[in-house]
Amino acid sequence: MGKLIIADSEVTINKDGMYCLNDLHRIAVANGQATESQRPSVFVASQKDFIDAVNSEAVTDASVKTVKGGKSGTYAVELVAMKYAGWINPRYEVQVYKAVQALKHGDIEKAVELSGSKKAATALDDMRKAKAIEMQLSNAQKIYELLPHLGDSSRQVIAATLVNPVAGQDVIPLPKVENKLYTTTELAKELEMTGAMLGRIANMHGMKSESYGEYRLSKSQHSDKQVEQWFWNEAGRIAMRDIVDRQRSC
Repeated sequence: MGKLIIADSEVTINKDGMYCLNDLHRIAVANGQATESQRPSVFVASQKDFIDAVNSEAVTDASVKTVKGGKSGTYAVELVAMKYAGWINPRYEVQVYKAVQALKHGDIEKAVELSGSKKAATALDDMRKAKAIEMQLSNAQKIYELLPHLGDSSRQVIAATLVNPVAGQDVIPLPKVENKLYTTTELAKELEMTGAMLGRIANMHGMKSESYGEYRLSKSQHSDKQVEQWFWNEAGRIAMRDIVDRQRSC
């Protein structure tokens, strides 16, 4: 099952689902809920009748085992481990029982809360943040699929806008604006023509490529929606001016 966290410390659970009683004792002593004399060996000797009763109902191995090598110590099935926690201190038994039940039922957040572990709480926060970032990256990918013509810088802006607030830092930097870009309307005005005319020329010559500009998100003229809009770079501006000048000179 892994490891159970109690009061910011780990209780090892082996591959057979047995709990390390030495860990339970160590944690209880550290938190003033047990004495050094309440060692697992003393418990096992004093609770022989109870352990025998558990063994009589068992269908597999013994309910208590001594392990040597690796993570050595005294291990016990859940029922005996709970009995040991109660033998140490009734309040400790309640704490351990609630944490075990939460862990068994997959309620990780509840198990962390009951454990009182600061490290586990921090790990849980990191896990939540990682899942939130993963979700936002998935959302960004869905936007890319809806707007397939977006340029790399626009994709980077979308990812940064979604992910950075969740991460609490700029894990995805915003692209640097190095070159001036022109809308079709701006370029058409400069060339003294309508945007529709410029658009037809651009389509006729296949000019909407990475060499001459890129698609970016922009507010629609007729609504608050964000739509793909073509922006010309300086190379596109010069190329378009050359084409228009040649046409006018003919």
